Amino acid sequence: MEPQLVACSESLLVQAVLHLLLAARLGAARLAVEVSDGTLRLSPGGPESLGTLVASRIAADHDGTLERTEAGITLRLPRL
Repeated sequence: MEPQLVACSESLLVQAVLHLLLAARLGAARLAVEVSDGTLRLSPGGPESLGTLVASRIAADHDGTLERTEAGITLRLPRL
């Protein structure tokens, strides 16, 4: 699989992903991670936290989205 380039700096992308991983793993015995086409999906989803708010802001600042449900968290960023 080739690396996917997205419209976000590497440092901000890493920050957003780490915030989401920390939020999703709260209370979860297992964590599923899927990455494809500028999208990161984590399941199960965790509660809203400062980390999910930060990740959401990073996504919004780069024309992306963050969707959070009990089933999972989905971060989407535009591909370059």
